[in-house]
Amino acid sequence: MFIKNNIRILVLIFSFILIASIVNASEISFNTYRDSYRSFETVQVNVSIENITLSRDLEVSNLVLLREDNSSISLAKSKIKVNNSFYVFYFDLPSLEEGGYRLGLTNVNYIQNGAAKIGSFFAELNVVSGDSLIVSVRPAYIFSRVVAGQDAPFSLVINN
Repeated sequence: MFIKNNIRILVLIFSFILIASIVNASEISFNTYRDSYRSFETVQVNVSIENITLSRDLEVSNLVLLREDNSSISLAKSKIKVNNSFYVFYFDLPSLEEGGYRLGLTNVNYIQNGAAKIGSFFAELNVVSGDSLIVSVRPAYIFSRVVAGQDAPFSLVINN
């Protein structure tokens, strides 16, 4: 009887630890602007951090694109940190088969409710096939501080 009660207590404690370690999807949100992309298109991902505090800045190595079998796809990624709670990542998709992929951040060091944690956050990214022409652009994020009445000069040049 004594052993059964101890096992129950251990199971309850273990269950509580598992439930407490589950990452809430609202803590980091991903905005990709579109539901699906084609191979070789440029993907821009806005990452908003809510309800947690990062203990280390996000790096390009944190961003991953995974196949269904959780194998990683090699990407040339770029990152812009706008502030402590907003990052912009962008990359050109390689040649991929049509299907669903997981886009996310891994090994994120953060503090939540006074406790230091390391977690992963994911969103879905769909790749579709098609024979329409695709323009792939190596984007740049422009951030300019202007005072009232001042224009921010900006030029976009596209060459064939």
